[in-house]
Amino acid sequence: MNILMANFTGESNKLPAAGRSAFWDKSGRLVGQLGVGTEGLLLAEKVGDNWKSSVIIWE
Repeated sequence: MNILMANFTGESNKLPAAGRSAFWDKSGRLVGQLGVGTEGLLLAEKVGDNWKSSVIIWE
């Protein structure tokens, strides 16, 4: 099963959030991930039998 974990960064109730949104394919391979404090969008796309990722970073 493919896994997508979406998380936010910054603070919530004065506590730091984890960030690091990520996508893993069904074999457990990490396809893409954002950093701890990175604000952006993680995109995952199936190409043939494989997955690829790209990231759009907010400036």
